Amino acid sequence: MTSRSPRSSLWTPSAPRIGSLLWIASLGLIALLPTLLLWPFRHAGFVADDHFFVTTSPTPSSLLAVLTSSWGFPQDATSGYRPVVILSYALTRAFWTDGPLAYHLTNFLLHGLNAALLALIVARLTAARITTPTLARPVLAGPMLAGLIAGLLFAIHPSTHENVIWISGRTYALASFFALALVAWTVSAPASILASTSASVPARMPVEAPRTRPAWRQHAVGLFLFACVLGSYEPAVVLPAGVFLARLAMTDDPRRRWRDAIAFTLPYVGLLAIYLALRWTYIAPAAADLQATTNKGGGLAMNVAANLWFLVKGLAAVALFSTPAIMAMLGFAALVAAGLAARVSRPLVLGLLALTIIAFLPFVSLGGSTWRFLYLPLTAFLGAVGIGAARLLADRRLLVRALAVLLLLFLSGRSARQYQIRGQEWQHAGEITRSFVEQTVRLAPSPAPGTELHFLDPPVYYQSAYIFITMFHDTIRQGYPPNNALDIVEHRQEPADAVIRQLASRTDGAPALLFAWSPENERLSLVWRSNAAERGTDARTHESAGGMR
Repeated sequence: MTSRSPRSSLWTPSAPRIGSLLWIASLGLIALLPTLLLWPFRHAGFVADDHFFVTTSPTPSSLLAVLTSSWGFPQDATSGYRPVVILSYALTRAFWTDGPLAYHLTNFLLHGLNAALLALIVARLTAARITTPTLARPVLAGPMLAGLIAGLLFAIHPSTHENVIWISGRTYALASFFALALVAWTVSAPASILASTSASVPARMPVEAPRTRPAWRQHAVGLFLFACVLGSYEPAVVLPAGVFLARLAMTDDPRRRWRDAIAFTLPYVGLLAIYLALRWTYIAPAAADLQATTNKGGGLAMNVAANLWFLVKGLAAVALFSTPAIMAMLGFAALVAAGLAARVSRPLVLGLLALTIIAFLPFVSLGGSTWRFLYLPLTAFLGAVGIGAARLLADRRLLVRALAVLLLLFLSGRSARQYQIRGQEWQHAGEITRSFVEQTVRLAPSPAPGTELHFLDPPVYYQSAYIFITMFHDTIRQGYPPNNALDIVEHRQEPADAVIRQLASRTDGAPALLFAWSPENERLSLVWRSNAAERGTDARTHESAGGMR
């Protein structure tokens, strides 16, 4: 058998050598990259749901209180059980101040760890499934290069902004951390695979598979990680499919691979069955869970089509179509196609694409998708992208390698820039939120108990960042003493005169204040007030508070 040219030696079967300083340093850099990229936005203020999860929720007094706490989010269509997320917020409050800095840094580092785990998983999967003759060339050979590209692109992918920059977006990122740790544990190979393969290895030598029946400690760790995933986010119920596919990818032997994968996955299916039985008995009935996935407008077929299109755009970080956005979509597609074009990498790339769809299944029938749903699907998709990119970089033709480098530079640069734009939007959203509360308190500094605060057209959505889409009441109450007994009401797209007539016609004597928000200059105005003595009047009091700029 003729040996390959040294130009193709970047694509080698050597798995990540855990002791390699360069490999460890590369993973560490990927883990720190989100913090370095998003450092300017570490002081971005609390927004929307943050006022429920962070500033108003009581801290559990014990671990038992954490385990017995319900999610209790008032906007949910069904009850939740996320003790791991509750514990993470409690630990942040216990060891840091009440400001947003600690929460942001925790999210940044968590996202970085997820990116490093993704790099490790892709490298190990690639080393186990794709074998070619090894030549004495760089330490960062094919599998490691594929993993590092996948981890790098995930660390700076702007579609993850909602899970990273928004404090309340930690839920899915935390669940993904345990999910990726579980997959990394699943694909952990015997020591014989982790060592470098000698140059005499034949082109398609079957890689030794891990034992069919792992030691009890292997399953104990895996089941603990899966329990943490289930305790973080309900859509993680699809994770056993990912465990099965990952295990399936670890051996070429057709006589063993299916049996081994099924046997390995059965304990996770059993734990999932126990979880669903307890959930549907004590937390929320199965009918409520089913309704929660389909209760937001539109027909089923229309919802599925719209959400799949959102998935396609989100994987390429496309919010609005433009020339760079279209180029990014084509670039990601080209890298995936490169992985599919090679026979040796095609099964692995197809498996990762299938896992992308599986991870998105819990959201595919909703009447509307949001960026945070893309977090876990992105890990599988970018794994396929990393494999395709590494294949192009291993090509013998200099022009192909040069084009691959330019494409990766374009995608990385665009992603980093878009991520910083998303960070600016979230920071601005926090400033608007803080200014809104301050202006409200300035216009109504000491309202009597039972006073009604009415708001015309409060800010709901600012580009990519939530403002008052939820938790409006908790947000406004941040400026007043606890238990102030204020009644806060929103009026969206209602004429001011109609709201004033409605308030003036009331006979219950409750004092009321009507505010109007001007998005042009971000000012809040008090346009009408009423109390027991003035009830029924149509007197307008125009008072403007200074805008935030």
